[in-house]
Amino acid sequence: MIRKFIKDSVIYVVPTFLSKGIGLILLPVYTRFLSPDIYGALELLMLLYILLNLTLPLEITQSVARFLADSSELEDKQKIVSTGFWFTLGVFSTATVVIFLFPQILSKWLLGDTRFTLEIKVAAIAMLLNSLQYIIQNQLRWLNEAKFSALVSIVFSIFSAITTIFCLAVLDMGLLGVIYGQIIGSVSSLFVGLMLTKKRVAIGWLFDLQLLKKMLKFSAPLVISNIGVYIAIYMDRWLINLFLGLEEVGVYSVAIRIASIVALGTAVFQMSLTPLIYSQYQHNDTPEKIDRILSLVLIISIPLIGLLAIIGGGIIETFIGESYSEASHILGWLSLVVLLMSSYVFFPGMWIAEKTKYIAIINITVAIINFIANWFFISWFGIMGAVIGSMIAACVLVVLYFLYSAKEYPIPYRMGRYTSTLIILALFLFMVPSMNNNWIEWGCLGLLAAFVVLVLPHSSDRLWLKNHFYMLYKHEMKK
Repeated sequence: MIRKFIKDSVIYVVPTFLSKGIGLILLPVYTRFLSPDIYGALELLMLLYILLNLTLPLEITQSVARFLADSSELEDKQKIVSTGFWFTLGVFSTATVVIFLFPQILSKWLLGDTRFTLEIKVAAIAMLLNSLQYIIQNQLRWLNEAKFSALVSIVFSIFSAITTIFCLAVLDMGLLGVIYGQIIGSVSSLFVGLMLTKKRVAIGWLFDLQLLKKMLKFSAPLVISNIGVYIAIYMDRWLINLFLGLEEVGVYSVAIRIASIVALGTAVFQMSLTPLIYSQYQHNDTPEKIDRILSLVLIISIPLIGLLAIIGGGIIETFIGESYSEASHILGWLSLVVLLMSSYVFFPGMWIAEKTKYIAIINITVAIINFIANWFFISWFGIMGAVIGSMIAACVLVVLYFLYSAKEYPIPYRMGRYTSTLIILALFLFMVPSMNNNWIEWGCLGLLAAFVVLVLPHSSDRLWLKNHFYMLYKHEMKK
């Protein structure tokens, strides 16, 4: 499993880093041509798409993954992927029509301003195309075609980036230019994805209503769960808009975008880990290997969070601009929130046992906590209140997923080591603003990294390192 996991992870590194990397490269472009309030509007439109993609298709892509794993006949696989594709097209087409009928009302309701009416309508088309590209890319993942799935992602990233830069820098189209970039990227990658699926399981004109009912029976409960996840992760920006306005949303979103660097490791591993868990969870050694993978993620992520806390202010001042300088104060903490929120993939027990109702209950619970915490803390502390509320929700999420997942699929996590390391990281983040000395900051970061390297590695990795260095030593002694 580990060998296959590493192989697929390496394949996914390129598109994931390209996608996130292009997003970070485009960030200075966005902040140069978009004021904080316009960038805040862009962020909320992106969050609207995420919400629609989580709810409208009733999470049918998860059913595609689950049903493909149990299907051996090509005809059955074609029914599964085709039914999922046409269902997604149908529900998003309906949503697009609704948005076109009421753009002004939606602009006022979602963004607090009627000046974004045209952008709302164009964004509806982008959301429809992006949803289709998303299901095709995931289909390739579930078929264990890592290279093909990666290629679709790469095509989207490149074409959307080129179009966006041209529309902003040359045509000065503002927010519309970014949306057009999403449309061109989605069309290009969707075309490539459809061509690639023909080599394995092609999308056809098949639509099986009885199969759809079975698929939705599995995936529909996940919608409630996903709403909970959505509120837990994204409600902070909607509440910031409610209490503080679009400009503060823009500032907070810049910090989130930079903090998303931390999610790269988890995202890369998640893309290859999820299909492998579904296909190999019955193997006796799989639980230990999942813990081993988690330790590798933390070894990479924790020092990176510390690094961002130190250099974040310089990054924002140099590349982003003074109007977004407030983002530097919350960057380190938001990076930790991003890591915790994305860690649910390492607790697969409820998915394996098909206890999706438990997942929904947990996520709704976390969502309620996040909503209440953000509501109160944002009204008291502004942007920093959003960080506090999100941190509380993230900690509750990890604890509940760990406890309930362990009942269905026990994994020998070394929670004492993980918890102590995260506590030390939190102390580091708390002390950084008061250090005011580069040598002290970098010295403390070095101690944090050393602690992580000494404490977190799994015993299998320690043995590998020991044997590797012993072989190097013998080789040098022979010289």
